[in-house]
Order: sequence, then structure tokens, then C-alpha cells
Amino acid sequence: MSENSTPPMEPLSVGNVVSAGLRIYRDHFMSYFRISLRATLWSFLPIVFALLCIPLVFLSGDYTILFVLILILIVPVLFIYCAAKYFVNSALISRLVFGVLTNQLETVSSARQMVNPQMWNIWKALFAVGIILFVFNLILTLAQQLIFSLLAYILASLNLELMLPLISLLLSVVVLGLYIWLYSRLFIPEVSLAVETNINTSQGISRSWELTKGSVFRIQLIVFITFLVTIPMYIVATIPILASFASIVFTAANSPAAALQQFAPIILITLILFFVATVAITPFWQVIKGVIYYDLRSRREGMGLELRKREII
Repeated sequence: MSENSTPPMEPLSVGNVVSAGLRIYRDHFMSYFRISLRATLWSFLPIVFALLCIPLVFLSGDYTILFVLILILIVPVLFIYCAAKYFVNSALISRLVFGVLTNQLETVSSARQMVNPQMWNIWKALFAVGIILFVFNLILTLAQQLIFSLLAYILASLNLELMLPLISLLLSVVVLGLYIWLYSRLFIPEVSLAVETNINTSQGISRSWELTKGSVFRIQLIVFITFLVTIPMYIVATIPILASFASIVFTAANSPAAALQQFAPIILITLILFFVATVAITPFWQVIKGVIYYDLRSRREGMGLELRKREII
């Protein structure tokens, strides 16, 4: 890990969170990049495994048995394990960032020893957050459709159908706002688990809920700015496949085998570019999460941070 250090910081503005994240990422680039490379290799392993197994399925002649074993049994287990490894390595970056901001630097190896025991708690927390967000989004969508149908019936009876587009837009804005609110409240459970290593899954989610109270708008501004900073890399990664998309679709409609053979290099290049983009972008997002976590604790706990630091480091 880089020996560069940053003195303890006061509560930050939205712009300062992003600029601090950029500065910390720059100062510790190689250290965080290596961790991100390790994490991304884990995340891509199930994809590579599945791609390598597809030819075996067709060459074996016994499609049913191999398909069941590979796609239904092996790949999901591998995906879960690799996702856990990706999450724990990503959370490790946020812990290192917190150490930088509190001027309590750790080596990567010592920080990893503290975070690795939390691997499955981190996975369970993020899985639970994903389920919560999915169910919440589903309920919001159903409620939106029900309310819109009811209002459409009422407006139709009053000959006010022209208001339906406006009603639909307002409902969509409300649904998006509610989803963003919940997403923001559950934004940093893995950071809490990585830093406060004496807590469990539910406590990690509760800490995220507690710390983000009253900070939803700030968090969303930070997320939006970070998204604008990082999205160009993914856009560049999609250029090869987008440039050939029409040809791929046309060829695949006539001959899937020919399409695969013809455009396999383009697909491979796109995957490589996505891999490189993920390796570069993952640390920045985790740095931003680490800065947000530090900032929220500073705002909510003040000097209590100094006391709790002794339990964490």
C-alpha cells in the first residue's frame, strides 16, 4: 500500500467527496488497482467457466445431463462464491480508504486479515439489499399500475383523458424517488461490515440505515456525479459491439453459427474492454463509498469517531 497519508478531514460537501475520492484513488492507485484486478478476476470466472463448458456440452452428445450439472448445479455455486470474493475485495478498498481518512493506515495484508472473516456477512448483506430493492421495486411498480388504472378510469368518466400522460409522468417520478430513497439508505452496508468487523449481517444493514438518515439527497448527488465520471469508460467498451450490432443481428437471423464465428473476435474484444473498465472503475466507486462512510460518521458521531476507531483498527 502507498505510504501517502491524508490528515483527518472535516465533514465534506458533495463536491469535496468526489474530489477527495479522486485524490485518494490517484495517491493509492496501484494498491487499489491490484485489489480490483483480483476482485474482477473472481467476478469474471463464472462467465469464463460457462463459456468454456458450452463446447463440451455439444461435443459430448449427452446434452441433458451435462446441461443440468453445469448450468443448474455448478455455475450457480461458482457464481455465489465468486460474487462473495468480489464483494469482500471491493469492501477491502473502502476499509483502506477509511484508514487513510482517519490517518490510521493499514497494509493491504493486515486489512485483508480483518475483512476476510466478514466475507459471507458482506455477501449476505448485499444479497439481502438486492432482494429488498427488488421486492420494493416490484411493489412500487404494481402500485403504480393500480393507481394509474384507477385514475385513468376516473379521468375517462370525467372526459379528462388528456391528463393521463401527466399523471403517468408524476407517478413515475414518485416511484423513482421512493426507489432512490431506499437505495440511498442501503448504500454502504458492506463498508460498515468491512470497517466495523465486530458486527454481523443485520447490523451492517442497520448501520447503513442509521448513518444515511437525512443524507439521501447528498448521497444521490454524489452517486450521480460519480456515475458521470465513470460512465465514459463503459461507453468506450461498448463501441465495438454497438458498431457491429446490426450486422450481428442480421447474420444471426440467417445463421447463428456463422454469426458466432464471424463476430467472436468482436465479442471477445468487448469482454476484454469491459474487464479493463471494471478493474479501473471498481476502486473509484469503493473509494467514494469509503469517503461517504467516513463523512457520514463524522457528521453523525463527531468525536465519537475517535473512540470507535480504537475498536476498529
